[in-house]
Amino acid sequence: MTLRRLILLSALTFPIGAHATPDMPEQVPVVDVSAVADKLVILDDGSGNLIAFHRDEPRETVYFGTKENLYQLQIVSASAQGDTQFDVSALDFRAPDRRASFGLRDGAYAMECADVSRTLRQLPAAEAKAVAKSAVFHEYRWRRNAVALYRDEYGVYYYIDRATGDDTDLDHRVYVGWRGQILRAPLKLLASDSLGRVYAAANGARRLVITGDEVRYVEDTTERKLYPLDLIQDGPFIYGPLGVYGDVPHGTPCDVLLPKP
Repeated sequence: MTLRRLILLSALTFPIGAHATPDMPEQVPVVDVSAVADKLVILDDGSGNLIAFHRDEPRETVYFGTKENLYQLQIVSASAQGDTQFDVSALDFRAPDRRASFGLRDGAYAMECADVSRTLRQLPAAEAKAVAKSAVFHEYRWRRNAVALYRDEYGVYYYIDRATGDDTDLDHRVYVGWRGQILRAPLKLLASDSLGRVYAAANGARRLVITGDEVRYVEDTTERKLYPLDLIQDGPFIYGPLGVYGDVPHGTPCDVLLPKP
């Protein structure tokens, strides 16, 4: 059996499903907008994708989705010039600049992601009111963020993520595999302290050991050195071709504006 075949078996024979499944729409907390439904401006891109915002506070809370479900954008910056122009930037790790944007510029509404822009038209008041009252509004859809990504000299990736907002290391997940073939591994966080972290299988035979700047993957008596990748620079790779999350939408304009792989 070749060394490459041995590595494949070692890295990919974990008894857990192929993709992560970040919370689906029914699991994302619902937001009650009934008190402001009459003040929501709703925009359509001509293909059934909507953006909604409060007409008096266009930079405070913005939702993206469809007539059935709209998700709050994680706004990271906003600016305005009087009442005639504004821009909102929301977090989306898949974009090269980690941003999806929306705004009013030169008298027209538009949304943008990865330098792809699409003009939006405002729905008539009666139609907007009907959508506002029938659609389900949610908090932000994307619920998992990257912790670390490593690669060994054979091209196998080792990825760790956690639930958004979880700073206690209680929800770390580990994935191992080649690009597009990465699977969730049965490794749990056993130690996290000033020295580093250790993730291990129940029998301890497989371990991902992080000690300062040194990262190792250990399986029985075999040990491989791992090399860290940059989470920002490689963000589009992590949330795309790496294959951890499949085609799960993030709830931002990038869902429809990013080029398909």
